[in-house]
Amino acid sequence: ISLTLICHISTIISIIYSLYAPGSALLLLCSKEVEPALEAIQKFKPTAIFALPFKLSYMMSLPQRKNYDLSSLKFVGSGGQCLS
Repeated sequence: ISLTLICHISTIISIIYSLYAPGSALLLLCSKEVEPALEAIQKFKPTAIFALPFKLSYMMSLPQRKNYDLSSLKFVGSGGQCLS
């Protein structure tokens, strides 16, 4: 899953990653909201996600996050600013 702007380097990395990962699929989410991403993670069970740092931080700070199964994620990629 890619939660980045289509012109951002993270999107390009997501596309390249999906080309080299056997059996992978790429889902680009263009929503400004992060709750659709949580729903997509639960529904499609991706093993990797690439996200802009502010979206990732916001997604992890949402109280509703606990209502979603995110256990399929094995890799979370981000870049451009610090995550804490």
